[in-house]
Amino acid sequence: MPPREFVVRPFRATDRDPVAALLSRLSRESLFERFHSAGIRVDSAMLDCVTAGYALIAELDGQVVGLASYNGARCELGIVVDDKCRRCGIGNALCRELLRGAERDGVSKVMASIMHSNHAMLRLLQSLEWPLLHVNDGSSLEVTIQLQSL
Repeated sequence: MPPREFVVRPFRATDRDPVAALLSRLSRESLFERFHSAGIRVDSAMLDCVTAGYALIAELDGQVVGLASYNGARCELGIVVDDKCRRCGIGNALCRELLRGAERDGVSKVMASIMHSNHAMLRLLQSLEWPLLHVNDGSSLEVTIQLQSL
């Protein structure tokens, strides 16, 4: 069976409830990989945090199955994909489109804090066309994605 098509588009205020549903469906492992904690509470403040700044969602069959955003002074990147939709290219598409948007907005670098155990995210970042700088920070890896020269 051919893979189903997904759509990547900018986050809209009307996407808050579908994003909350996505985050509520995630496994403990996925929560830990994305938020470095499996015990997060999906509430209004948390939704504000993960959708602040520049945010994109991925939809499959009308359901939100992925979220990518960067925000804050450090331009910190975060990506999450529904457990049932992993390894379908959604995270890759979200990441590349998000970084292209950051580049268009004049952002020179984006940071990502990745758990050493999150091999899928590490592989994704290593596949990018932008240069990376890695700094080992104990339990996580701090990665800087250099988008354009300073």
